[in-house]
Amino acid sequence: MKGKVLSYVIWFCLFFILANTILYLEEVLLIRMLVSMLRFFSVLIAFGLAIRNKNFGGGFTWWVCGFFLIMGIITLAKHGALNMIMSYFINSVGISLLLYNAIKESPKMAIGVMASVFSAYIYINFLTLLIAPDGLFNGSYLIGRNYNQIGMTLVCGMVTNVAAYNMGRKSFTSTLILCLVALSSPIITGSMTSVVGCLITLLFLFFKKQQQKKKLLIAFVIFYAIFQGFVVFMQSDVSSIRLITYIVEELMGKDLSFTDRARVWLIAYDMIQDSPIIGYGFQNNDWFEFYFEVKSAHNVIFQMLIYGGIALFGFLVLMLIRSVHKSLKKPSLPVYTLLLGLCTTFFMMMMENYNMVLILYLLCLLYNSPALSKAYYAKHTEQEKQPLQS
Repeated sequence: MKGKVLSYVIWFCLFFILANTILYLEEVLLIRMLVSMLRFFSVLIAFGLAIRNKNFGGGFTWWVCGFFLIMGIITLAKHGALNMIMSYFINSVGISLLLYNAIKESPKMAIGVMASVFSAYIYINFLTLLIAPDGLFNGSYLIGRNYNQIGMTLVCGMVTNVAAYNMGRKSFTSTLILCLVALSSPIITGSMTSVVGCLITLLFLFFKKQQQKKKLLIAFVIFYAIFQGFVVFMQSDVSSIRLITYIVEELMGKDLSFTDRARVWLIAYDMIQDSPIIGYGFQNNDWFEFYFEVKSAHNVIFQMLIYGGIALFGFLVLMLIRSVHKSLKKPSLPVYTLLLGLCTTFFMMMMENYNMVLILYLLCLLYNSPALSKAYYAKHTEQEKQPLQS
């Protein structure tokens, strides 16, 4: 299976796996069942491609299996929501297999297909927001359960499209329009966390030099470490620090209790101390509402520690380190774009908990990014040689 046929197959499969991952269809049973069936069919195709090409994701798939194996064992021991884990596992493995096979065939084709799939969801969601700005189903949105949840999909879509622009698969104009549409979506819903994430990603589009992006990334990582350590973990008084109060109150539109998140973090901290090694397993919304009065711990680190303690969180850190390390072996403009996307999502996940499949999607791209860098530099080398050949 070569060329355009493969690109159409990958597009179809990614579209329906992501549909099962991000779309909120609880109120439309028939469509939900159809999407679930097509997702299952898409994952079967992904396995078929893996068997045909005699590869299973270039290594990252095994990391995904290890992550969900640890979570599954702990969840089973703690009598958690094992059925929900299976859905996340199937979607994550399907995406990993599809991305690896697509990138192996053609990195430029792969990034272009992924950008196209995310663009479809961003534009469709935007149209639904114009029709129903307060949500389609009792305050729920098409690509998110609530107004904050759409942010992760938007940022993943923006980052993928900017990387496609870096690879020469999209024009600057089409990428800019997509990013502006994505930014408009959380403005309509009122999610300031998502607005800030989208703004950072849009800003990165205008940085054309790798050194500029590298410096911004380093500054971003330092800020994240300080904010996560002092504000979230240590609950320090930051009211006298003008930069933080400006970001929290002016940019993000929250108070210094982070809209009651500080209380939720304290509860999470106490619960983690009671079961630090293996946590409590993957739990559903009812469990979180009983202990936290909200549907998550509103912080990715606390959330992972609750799901699987140090065992699961440590494995996720290893996945993160491995993926970033591979991406930095031969960094390029698209790699820095993907790294910014990862930093942006972790910044947003200081306040919210998002779908873990999308987190693993970004890690998968970084894990396989050396192929993107190779194609990127090959394209620029060819462009530099063209005037000499004329």
